[in-house]
Amino acid sequence: MAGAIIVRGAIDEVPEVAAATEQLMVIQAIEVDENYAVPAPIPDPTSSEAFFPRNQILYPINGGLSPTLTMRPGEVARWRILNAAEGKFLNLVAEGLKFHVIAWDGLTLAEPELVPNLFLSAGNRVEVLVRATTAGTVTLNCTPSSSQKPGTQGVPGSTEGLPPELVTRPIATVEVSGEPVSMALPATLPAFEQDILPIARTREVTYSVERDGTEFEDFGVDGQQFTPGESAYQVKLGTAEEWTVTNGLDGKYPQHAHVFHIHVNPFKIVKINGQVLDKPLWRDTFILTGTNGDSFTFQTNFLDFTGKFVDHCHIVSHEDLGMMETIEVVR
Repeated sequence: MAGAIIVRGAIDEVPEVAAATEQLMVIQAIEVDENYAVPAPIPDPTSSEAFFPRNQILYPINGGLSPTLTMRPGEVARWRILNAAEGKFLNLVAEGLKFHVIAWDGLTLAEPELVPNLFLSAGNRVEVLVRATTAGTVTLNCTPSSSQKPGTQGVPGSTEGLPPELVTRPIATVEVSGEPVSMALPATLPAFEQDILPIARTREVTYSVERDGTEFEDFGVDGQQFTPGESAYQVKLGTAEEWTVTNGLDGKYPQHAHVFHIHVNPFKIVKINGQVLDKPLWRDTFILTGTNGDSFTFQTNFLDFTGKFVDHCHIVSHEDLGMMETIEVVR
């Protein structure tokens, strides 16, 4: 089961945003067998199998397959998209629509950002103002990718060298018809921003995969598999820290991707692979892969919450196998 919680704020008061029709899109990846039934897991899969069969994966939106949306030429709609797949990454493309991103992970940008596609790692949320450019039928195509094959962001219709689970497929249709309308985009937005407190401590964190040769042992953080009774990493309330999160080398799958997600506190990404970003990124979820970064450095404030929470890989199987740790904010 999956759902979305919408928290409203200053962005909803922007006239151009308020004028746009809202569309919530919770996208999942449902693994079924040839009879479209949820299969039993394979307890001891071979090297060519997974815990669940992967050849038949459905990508419903809000629980329904291939929905049809309607827009008018020139209309601007506000799509709130959640990648609620268990671990798949989703690359969304639609010729005939223009995507203007206004927020990532609930954190508003300073201005709309025109992008050719939307790439969401597992757990990512994105808000986008979508403009229908011309009348006609528009297909929203999705190219999935996986933690073991994170680079398979192909073009619609490309199947060469891809397993069936990663082939591009349509997941929705947009019918653009009716009288054209003229709708504006906002020039500026009430951007999420926090002044980072003086950095009290720096930390190196590695999302690690431990193997005996090529045989899997466990996923973990800094080589330690999560256990409920483990000692938490402690942080002082009212301080800021800078972490560098690294994708530990997997000897069997050198491009094995992970998705760092932390609860409670968003973070400001200032470096990717050691390179300082001209424009820092505010997120609470970020992919660790050769495409987006085998490491990234972020700064974060611990301002108003005491107690325990976790950071973890948002690929559910990685988390369940131990890639998670407890954080505790103390006074």
